[in-house]
Amino acid sequence: MNNEDGATYLSRAAARGWDADNDVGGWAHMLFDLDRDKAGLWKAEPGERRAAVAVEIPARETILVLEGSVHVTIDGGEPIELRVGDMLSIPPRSLVGWHPSPDCLVFWAYS
Repeated sequence: MNNEDGATYLSRAAARGWDADNDVGGWAHMLFDLDRDKAGLWKAEPGERRAAVAVEIPARETILVLEGSVHVTIDGGEPIELRVGDMLSIPPRSLVGWHPSPDCLVFWAYS
C-alpha cells in the first residue's frame, strides 16, 4: 500500500509477487522492507528436498510456522523442530541453519 515508515501494509499472499530467495532457496513474498525491519512469507520450493542452509541473520528474526515444519540450528547448537503454530525468535548475528520440509510456509519478521 504505502512504503513509508509508520505506514499500514497489506499483502495478498495468493497474488503474484513471490520472488526467488537467493539466500536460502525457496520463495519469498514481502509484506514490507524498511532497511533493517522487514516481514513477509517464505515457502519451500514445492517437492524440493535439500540440505540445510546456514545464514547469518542481520537482525532479530521471529518466525511463525504456518504449514509443514522446519528444523533450525542456531550457532551450531542442537536442532529445534518447529511445526505448525510454533514461533521462534532468534537474536541478531546468529548463524542459523534452516532445513524446511517441502511443504514449509512461514511468516517471518526482522526487527
